[in-house]
Amino acid sequence: MKKGEKFTKENLWVKRPGNVGILAENYNDIIGKTAKCDIANDTHISWEMIE
Repeated sequence: MKKGEKFTKENLWVKRPGNVGILAENYNDIIGKTAKCDIANDTHISWEMIE
């Protein structure tokens, strides 16, 4: 993802195990929010990466 891009169901997925980054239960809270920075493929995201 590029900085400024919105999180959608097409570009965000739940990654297991869920012991790093944001928990799977917060998936729907992230949809529609914006990336603060470029995010590489296959990266566990954190709240600091989301606007």
